[in-house]
Amino acid sequence: MQDLLEQPGETRITTGDIAAFVFLATATIGAMLALYLVGEPAVGRYFTFVNPLVGTVVVLVVGFVAFRVLVNHFGFHIAPSVSLSKWLGSIVGAGLLFSLPAIGADLVWRYPEDINVGLPEALLFYPAIGFVAEIVFHVVPLAVLLLILGAVFHETDNRKLTLTAILLVSTVEAVFQVAEMSASADPNTALSVFTGAHLFLFGLAQLLVFRRWGFVPTYTLRLVYYAVWHIAWGAARLA
Repeated sequence: MQDLLEQPGETRITTGDIAAFVFLATATIGAMLALYLVGEPAVGRYFTFVNPLVGTVVVLVVGFVAFRVLVNHFGFHIAPSVSLSKWLGSIVGAGLLFSLPAIGADLVWRYPEDINVGLPEALLFYPAIGFVAEIVFHVVPLAVLLLILGAVFHETDNRKLTLTAILLVSTVEAVFQVAEMSASADPNTALSVFTGAHLFLFGLAQLLVFRRWGFVPTYTLRLVYYAVWHIAWGAARLA
């Protein structure tokens, strides 16, 4: 765990970090625009009270500020901090491993049909919403919490503060999804418990990867997970 919390490299935002963010943000806006123009209903589901395009831009702007805080003050990175060969295999393997329990839970308890977006829209939707989800559930909460913890416990070892923040932020997406499932017309307690535990572990793995290797590997982990669970398996279950 201590090795994962170590972060080599510069502690100021680099041109590589900015280039990685601009590329991901541009691709996300382009994908959201295309989905909005074809009337994909899933886009509106995640932006209930605001236009999806406006909501996406706001999230990206806030996300960039949060990224700057994490990079400049806490030693995180957006671009990978090591070469592709050192992280890609592990990330792909982890993504496959996390997707298998979700598929198993679907076979046993059955998630609602509308959790999946069908092809070909899924090829745009999941990369775009995945970037938005990372900012909303991980990047912004982590930046805010580390600022608060750093101000309150300024004499505490940085690794301890980082680990505490990572553990707490790992619960955000899990709590959100469980609350949404519990509010459904026909909640399934066993499925909710599984989903909460599963997403907590997935979030924890992602945030440790973010700390060690940068945001791009973290986002790649979500893409692999989505590709297997939501796109490949989703197409099969919708068929």
